Amino acid sequence: MQNNASSTAKGRPPAPSRVRWFILLIAAIVTIGSVVAWRLTQSPAVATPPSASGEWANQPTLGAVSAPVTVVEFADFQCPYCAQFERNFFQQLRDHYIATGQVRFVFVNDVVLGKDSQTAAELGEAIYHQNPQNFWLYYQNVYAHQGKEGSGWASAGNLIALATAVAPELNPVQLRQALDAHTYAKDVAQDKQLAKDHGVSGTPTFLVNGQKVVGTRWSELEATIRAALSSASSSSP
Repeated sequence: MQNNASSTAKGRPPAPSRVRWFILLIAAIVTIGSVVAWRLTQSPAVATPPSASGEWANQPTLGAVSAPVTVVEFADFQCPYCAQFERNFFQQLRDHYIATGQVRFVFVNDVVLGKDSQTAAELGEAIYHQNPQNFWLYYQNVYAHQGKEGSGWASAGNLIALATAVAPELNPVQLRQALDAHTYAKDVAQDKQLAKDHGVSGTPTFLVNGQKVVGTRWSELEATIRAALSSASSSSP
């Protein structure tokens, strides 16, 4: 009987040893949990600026994908105020903010001035689908030669001539076919829905990282861009 008792005692650790191991296990679990909780609280919240993705994925864009600020323009090619922005301020925006990687610029059609505006918008979409970069040549040349609203200057033939004058590699036959078939009318309608979704009620309207700026006051637009850049910089890790 004495030998059996001795063998059993040698087969398991004494009670104090079991308690010590249990305490060490609990301490380890608590330590690991504390470290994980600390790391979670120390992870910086990274602000994600809007980019040409999601709702802007199919829109003409200029600038770096990584730009901290996205400026979205809602415009009508017959709108004289939109032409004023392009003629007077677009190059400043391009040189000082887009080319420097600070701003990504997005264009959205917002047709408000009738049939010729619809034609100009559909042709812009057709050009964009042929060659995205040629859209911007069209954008600038159309505004440079904008005529009086409803005067017929934005006829299909004249608009195609304006486009191919600055981008001769465009296929004018395909462009005319796209206009005749209204191939991209759906895209223009989708743009119009975007304008409605964002409460746009006039052209031009801009969204600067979501903040609305209405009209062509460059001082207001630039101040909003600078504020957005400052906010993005302060929220960066």
